[in-house]
Amino acid sequence: MKRLINILLFVLVVCNSRNTFANTLNEIIEGECVSVPVWVIKKIITHESKSFKNGEPQPWPWTLNIDGKGWYYRTYNEALVAATFAFENGADRLGVGFGQIEWKWHSKRFEGSFAKALNPTKNIKVVCEILRESWQSKKVNSWEDAIAYYHRPVMDKKARLYAEIVLSL
Repeated sequence: MKRLINILLFVLVVCNSRNTFANTLNEIIEGECVSVPVWVIKKIITHESKSFKNGEPQPWPWTLNIDGKGWYYRTYNEALVAATFAFENGADRLGVGFGQIEWKWHSKRFEGSFAKALNPTKNIKVVCEILRESWQSKKVNSWEDAIAYYHRPVMDKKARLYAEIVLSL
């Protein structure tokens, strides 16, 4: 019930001021990511699902990346229909939601459900799971490394560049 209330509040907040949006987003992050700093999550989701309001970058929950092209939908339902359509029509790459979580590698985290993947609370929870796993992998020694791992667990030059870009926001 608490999650449903958080989701409904989040959707309502999108139409309100930026401060209210930030407060609700912080509450979701703090509720799901107790061992990951809020600033790390916010940087990643802002980079991954970046939209703009009043010229300021902000994350957007109804974002998809279909074969390398970003798509922004006004509503959860629009994004859900688009994700399902893209998948059923053979999209090779499909990033979903706030964290642009790659469906090919992480669909099991959402029990194979785009509805769950587009749930802002669940999507942020999975972002946090991936970041926590980076520390368990023993490949990271800093949050910068964890951000690189989030993008590419092989920790190559592309992963390091990604971390630099995310941290520059």
